[in-house]
Amino acid sequence: HGAARCTDCRLLTVPRFRHARHLTAVVAVSAAVLRIHRDHGLFRELPAAVIHNSAPPGTLPRAAPRERTPGAPFVFGFLGRVDLAKGIETLLEAMRLLEERGLRPELHVAGRADPDYLLTLTARWPLPRVTYLGFVEPVQFLRSLDALLMPSASLEALGNGVWEAYLQGL
Repeated sequence: HGAARCTDCRLLTVPRFRHARHLTAVVAVSAAVLRIHRDHGLFRELPAAVIHNSAPPGTLPRAAPRERTPGAPFVFGFLGRVDLAKGIETLLEAMRLLEERGLRPELHVAGRADPDYLLTLTARWPLPRVTYLGFVEPVQFLRSLDALLMPSASLEALGNGVWEAYLQGL
């Protein structure tokens, strides 16, 4: 949550602090993630390295982008856990604003969601061009999109979803 952790976070991470005493080194996926852990008191005395989630350009086989049908709506996609931390509410609000401005893209939401949370989302954002698909096969889903959106509300390094989308031509 930032520099000042809430009580729940402090309580939930007590075991991590205990286990961290047994480590001899630490690896993080970004300097920012390492800094946040150290700011919260973890790994301060340990040697550390940053190894980014990445692959050199051109080393992974990439599918051709899908053909767009003239006049067809632009299809955005969201793939992942459907919850606040993954930015779904930000994305739904953006879709509402686009619709308010007369734009009509579609949004296909794929991923597991708590049923009660899904009801809350559909009640707060009753958007006709948003489809909730549940768990899907990722490759087929990604090939059906024009763009994958990943509006995470928490600090994350370059996620695997970005690479999966890239490999499918997005």
